[in-house]
Amino acid sequence: MKLNFLAKGTLSLITASLLATTILPTIHAEEIAQKPVIVKEEEQVSYEFESESAEDLAALESVFSDPALLEKTMDAAPSVGLSPTFKTQAGTTAAVKAGIKALIKHKQKVFNLVGTVGGKRAAKSLEIRWNKYVEPVLNKLLKYESLAWGTVEGQIASALMGTGIKNSSARSIAYWVVYVAKWLL
Repeated sequence: MKLNFLAKGTLSLITASLLATTILPTIHAEEIAQKPVIVKEEEQVSYEFESESAEDLAALESVFSDPALLEKTMDAAPSVGLSPTFKTQAGTTAAVKAGIKALIKHKQKVFNLVGTVGGKRAAKSLEIRWNKYVEPVLNKLLKYESLAWGTVEGQIASALMGTGIKNSSARSIAYWVVYVAKWLL
């Protein structure tokens, strides 16, 4: 009889915990979903660049859809005189700002390295958009009080989105720019 009482108590506790973990978050999510969300429609802007064709853009997308691209990058790093490992640095803001300054100062080297690790078309797309979109964002980031590599990558990707390349390509190019910035330190 005592065992039966213990089993019922245990089952009651398990049932109560399952209800608490499934129903309460659902109720909270419904409350959040009922709040009105105001969405501002943004004007669609289309940019065309003379030096890139639709074939170039399609090839760029095919390069970035390759999952083994990172492995190829690590293999190519020694061939361009770079160490395939990153140094852990304290004070990320100072290191990130130093990397941004290196990007701005050595932009031709950045194009060459992005071309080596991310592909020639990525470097060409970056070079076309550097002065008008990327460099102003980098200069703005230097004014930030606190800065991390993820912020830099996100801002570069945002700057490149809507400039004639797909968003996935913009994120990939931003990734390679940050990757190169870490190498330049």
